[in-house]
Amino acid sequence: MSFRLLLSIIFTLFIGLQLSAQCISNSEWMQIIPSKTLPAEVERRHANNNLDLVAFEGRYFVGIRVAPSHFASKKARMYVLSTTDFATWKLEQSINLQTDVREPRFYQRNDTLFFTYFKLGTNMFKFQPQGIYQMHYNKNSWSAAKELNIPFGYVPWRVKVHEGLLYMSSYEGLYEYQLDIPCPTRIFVSHDAYNWKPISEAPQIMHPRASAEGEFVFVPNGDLWGISRLEFDGSYIVHAKKDSIDKWEKWWSPHKFDSPLMFIHNGLIILIARRNLDGDGKFYRKEGKYKKNLVRYSLHKKTTAVYVMDTTNKALLHITDLKSTGDCAFAGVARIDNNTYHLLNYSSNINKRKKSWIIGQLGRTYIYHTQLTIGDCKLEDLKPLHVYPFVKSEEH
Repeated sequence: MSFRLLLSIIFTLFIGLQLSAQCISNSEWMQIIPSKTLPAEVERRHANNNLDLVAFEGRYFVGIRVAPSHFASKKARMYVLSTTDFATWKLEQSINLQTDVREPRFYQRNDTLFFTYFKLGTNMFKFQPQGIYQMHYNKNSWSAAKELNIPFGYVPWRVKVHEGLLYMSSYEGLYEYQLDIPCPTRIFVSHDAYNWKPISEAPQIMHPRASAEGEFVFVPNGDLWGISRLEFDGSYIVHAKKDSIDKWEKWWSPHKFDSPLMFIHNGLIILIARRNLDGDGKFYRKEGKYKKNLVRYSLHKKTTAVYVMDTTNKALLHITDLKSTGDCAFAGVARIDNNTYHLLNYSSNINKRKKSWIIGQLGRTYIYHTQLTIGDCKLEDLKPLHVYPFVKSEEH
């Protein structure tokens, strides 16, 4: 091989890596919560984690959970804040149920902003969902909260508006950590945002142990693509055709992508989720050793990563890691312009040593802000750091 040819190969590889890096990048991270500029009514606690973000009527609305730790507590509070610059804040709502509260979720329909969350118990060693609640904001006024008619024990994950209907992904969480009781994932549908019904009699996923956090998007042709965490097994990529949204085809991976957030940018399906830093990153390691796998996962370090879904090859392309450590990965995005987004994420202190997930869950967490820029690149232009393939799954 000639020296000139070798240089040409190196230059081509370098340009390819640079193209991938330039396609998705972000600005410097800034801590925004806790902050001295927050309203005095917002309690200062160690854990600032579950969050969501939306742009509405010239402002940004942020929902956050504030609590003593990652785990359930009667001292947990849910706050809705608004801002124009992520530096000064207005308190919109303060939710105190005297029990744990999680999964803040915004969605907009016509001229109304909806805010959804769910109630839990107070036992830090148990996951005890106790109802899904919603309020809405219209003409500078908030409605009272109302419990939704979703079956008891279900947990909301995401609401999407598609062709005039509302679609909510939700999973049955009462027995999520019991190996002998299946916990299904379902899509609920609504015409008016307050009356919901299952999209079908059969659940979309009925895994023999537990499926959760079913994130999804509708692509331009009307099909649904998504991902679901399997509590003891890894994860699924899912697909449904536009004329049969209730019937999900599934592909499996031994890797787990916790707290997924998906959105579409210029035809690319972007996923932001937790990434396991334990060796090759697999969650499912020893067959049948479900609880041992879960313990091992908890004891190792995590980060937040950006992926792109390759629907043709049923794979996730790992593009970049976001600065984060310990207890991290529950993101929210709001579009600024054609290529730029406000991105919020929570993490243990990003300026200190790397922590395992469990150490992070017991310690302090913060909410950070950055601007995410995604260029006009195509799937075939990307040079991923790693490719996570999924294989066809017929199991349930």
